[in-house]
Amino acid sequence: KYGSWRLCQNLNYSTSSLYIMNKTEFDKVISEYSFSKIGDIRLINNELKFNNIVNYKTHGHVYLWVEKKENDYVIVYVGKAGKTINARCQQHSTGFKKSTTGKKHAARLIKGFNSGYSYELYARKSKSESICDEHQIPMECVEEIAFIKKFSPAWNAI
Repeated sequence: KYGSWRLCQNLNYSTSSLYIMNKTEFDKVISEYSFSKIGDIRLINNELKFNNIVNYKTHGHVYLWVEKKENDYVIVYVGKAGKTINARCQQHSTGFKKSTTGKKHAARLIKGFNSGYSYELYARKSKSESICDEHQIPMECVEEIAFIKKFSPAWNAI
């Protein structure tokens, strides 16, 4: 659907079903689904840091971790932030040191940084719907599942 996606050969993945997008293809996907760049992840003194994170005050977002090298872009992780994006990034920062999944993400990020990759964060405000006569039900959980199905990110447990 997005042009000439190429099979990903990066050893940072346990599956070969991922695709690399070039800048034009990536920008088309980001625009089509109303994602905006909100910051990046950096490795500073051997510690992972969320950097330049846009301070959204609203709740209910879906976000992407995008691995980038030169003109190649791969969506490696899709997540949801029921609270604010900053709160979710803080949870990830703690998880990098304390949770099993967080430690796996940290190891993958560090391996990527050591291989010359960089990591950017993108987010979109999730829609709200009316369900069962209740209004303004946030859809970030549903959208997260949909984007995981759409992008097949390697770092999401499916």
